[in-house]
Amino acid sequence: MTRGPAHDPDTEIRSRPRRQPDRRARATHPILPRRDWAIAWQQHLPEIARTYEAKGEPAYGVYTRRLFAPLLAEMASHDLRSTPRLPGSFRNSAERWGPPTNRERRFWNVITHHRPAIGTLVICFFHDHTRLRVPSAPTAWP
Repeated sequence: MTRGPAHDPDTEIRSRPRRQPDRRARATHPILPRRDWAIAWQQHLPEIARTYEAKGEPAYGVYTRRLFAPLLAEMASHDLRSTPRLPGSFRNSAERWGPPTNRERRFWNVITHHRPAIGTLVICFFHDHTRLRVPSAPTAWP
């Protein structure tokens, strides 16, 4: 029995055309309607400011809990869950980007539907370390 050339998986992989990365996957998207983040900030500012005076930066946590509450309710109505709860937890986050006046913290979340994971959502939250201020809307990487 005669066989053809030996099968070389490395050659086969190299001979396949390379797929171009999907540039859209790297883009961030607003997770909430553009004006909602500013409205939530103004609406809850007295509580956020009191927390900032008493505890400092945990005030941003007060803001994000209020901001994401409607989205969490909408997700729950469709049996979608986020682990950890949106926007995320410090344990599943990193803050390495931007100057102190426009610092970015990224939160990693697993989205599930009736238990199986259906995707990951990275929430990008921008905040100021020099004073109480949110310089721009949170965004997400779907």
